[in-house]
Amino acid sequence: MVLIHPISANSENHYFKALAKLYLLMVPKTSYSINEMVKSFKKAAESDQEQNMKLGIDGTTFLAYEEGTEQPLGYGSLQLNEHENRFVSSQYAHIYVHPEFRRRGVGTILLHQIKGVAAQIDGVKTVFFFADEKVGKKFLVNNSGTIVEKGKVYELRLNSYSIQKIQSLEEITIPKLSIDIIERPEDKLLKEFLEVYNTSNADAPFGQATREKLTHSLQSLRELFHYGNDVSIGAFAYYAGRPVGISHLRLLSHIDEACYQKHTGVHPQYRRQGIATAMKVKLLQWLHQTYPQRTIIKTEVLDENIIMRKVNEKVGFQPVKLQITVEFDLRE
Repeated sequence: MVLIHPISANSENHYFKALAKLYLLMVPKTSYSINEMVKSFKKAAESDQEQNMKLGIDGTTFLAYEEGTEQPLGYGSLQLNEHENRFVSSQYAHIYVHPEFRRRGVGTILLHQIKGVAAQIDGVKTVFFFADEKVGKKFLVNNSGTIVEKGKVYELRLNSYSIQKIQSLEEITIPKLSIDIIERPEDKLLKEFLEVYNTSNADAPFGQATREKLTHSLQSLRELFHYGNDVSIGAFAYYAGRPVGISHLRLLSHIDEACYQKHTGVHPQYRRQGIATAMKVKLLQWLHQTYPQRTIIKTEVLDENIIMRKVNEKVGFQPVKLQITVEFDLRE
């Protein structure tokens, strides 16, 4: 029989250990030990405790395990996002099931658990799941999910060849363009670029899930660049002194080699000049010089966003897998 345990600050250590084992199985490219991951999950649970108490829920991460054993079967996590001190109507979640225990109903139990908790939160109407198309499509659709976005996960590995390519792109200059690379930018700078960021995404080919995720207030933009223990870097582009573009790079604190490059936008009036490419190149150069051990960079692009796909491929990113976004309407 499958049992579900909500992870909270009060959970016993063996639950955190089981969760850590699953996570390390899902993300094998890390040098972190189980004990280090346990500490990380405990810290996250402690930081969420006050929020969970206010909402009247036991937790937002759920461990599935087999009754009578300590065998972890899978876990699911609901990521709660706020906008101007209110929970947005659409939230995001993911599920991972141990490969040896798939097709046994574990994922379905976790899915219902996440949907049930999300439905308790005032204002939340839908939950979006991001999944590998090959692994998660059939499962999520069979459970009444609707595919709303399709895209690709791109990956770039920094080696002598890719670094040489990036350096050659850096030599291409754009008159009147300057780019600042800032770690954990302050509110003054974020406020200066907030309008640019939202304007640059207003007409981009995003679906419903991504569009809501990319509409920012100053608070949510601050949270993007000040996320836990992760190192967050911004490329801030000026054209003749005017803010025209922004791009984001996050170095995950729990994975030694990996980082994510996302949220690249250029004001519509200044597109097709190579500004997006220049920002990505600056970020990658900074990464190579500052954190040479970080050699894996990932990004995600929707199929409809042809321009950004071309930018990524120009810089050296290669598509590695298909990804889908699946919507569950909690009102149905």
